Amino acid sequence: MFDYGVGAAGVLNNMRLLDIDPGAIDAWGLSHGHFDHWGGLTEILKQNRSRIRKDTPLYVGEEAFAHRYTLRPSGELTDIGRLDRAEIEATGTVKIVEIDGPVEMVPGAYLSGPIERVTESTSAFPLPCSLNGMESFSRISSRGSRPLSLS
Repeated sequence: MFDYGVGAAGVLNNMRLLDIDPGAIDAWGLSHGHFDHWGGLTEILKQNRSRIRKDTPLYVGEEAFAHRYTLRPSGELTDIGRLDRAEIEATGTVKIVEIDGPVEMVPGAYLSGPIERVTESTSAFPLPCSLNGMESFSRISSRGSRPLSLS
């Protein structure tokens, strides 16, 4: 399984419609730590706790658990949450595997790891960013291999 939407309801419904048995899943993966990719994950794991094989790998990138914020055009930061590692571990289902480079999840299916950004990106929409525990924020950077972060 790969990415879990904003909430569990749609993904769980699609799993039912496609007859996907959570116990037959060999690996779980998360592309990155934005809420519209992990929002349903914890609830999916909780609702299928008895069917998921214990310690099935959940592959995540290095910033999957970073606290995220949206930077509004006005300069205001809005908290948009974070994926809670402890809550996932408490389900007793998956084994979290943090990656920092290419990895084969299952035979023939790969995750690339971080991909360096080579161009500046601009957007009229609020931009998700990670504060990485910093107390003061003076500039926004979109260079490098990580999602936008304030430093």
